[in-house]
Amino acid sequence: MLPEVLSADNFFISGCNEEAYEILINERNWENNAQKHALYLYGEKGSGKSHMAHIWKEREGAAIIPVNNIKPASVNGNSIIEDVEKCTDEEALLHLFNHCKDIGVKLLITSSFPVSSLPFTLPDLTSRLRGLQVATIYPPDDALIAGVMRKQFADRQLLVDDEVISYLVTHTERTLENVKILVEKLDRNALSEKRNITIPFVKKILG
Repeated sequence: MLPEVLSADNFFISGCNEEAYEILINERNWENNAQKHALYLYGEKGSGKSHMAHIWKEREGAAIIPVNNIKPASVNGNSIIEDVEKCTDEEALLHLFNHCKDIGVKLLITSSFPVSSLPFTLPDLTSRLRGLQVATIYPPDDALIAGVMRKQFADRQLLVDDEVISYLVTHTERTLENVKILVEKLDRNALSEKRNITIPFVKKILG
């Protein structure tokens, strides 16, 4: 599988992520946030939130903090905590909130769960999380699935007709993660069988 490129040039904006992207990259949205130093990026697994977080990382010169190795005192710049629901040290996460606010840096938190479904019990932590502005990425729409699929095929130097793309969009699991897996599978099988990627070939591979 080709290495994943999480850059702005490889990010497709559509109706399902446009609002979240604007919230994330527009400085005014951070300034108008009740907790100006922190923002919560929510999207289901495979929605593209990690890609969006990495775009923000490059724009802001942020560092990604391992979710289960949070050391607030060592943080001195804009930071990202991905998949916050996996955090097992609630005290450390709370101290990170306070530390980032005290030193005037931004904190981006991502999760596959809405704030209300997080497993935390520490009152001060849950209060801070519930007070965050939320940027929501909705399930991928047809335009996004098709755009990512075309890019994945192009990266492999594969020419695939629009009819094939349209067929795949309506006959595959609707996550960006699955699109990457599917394109890699089609590429591998087309190469081994020396076949072009057509609708009959796709039907055969999809079973």
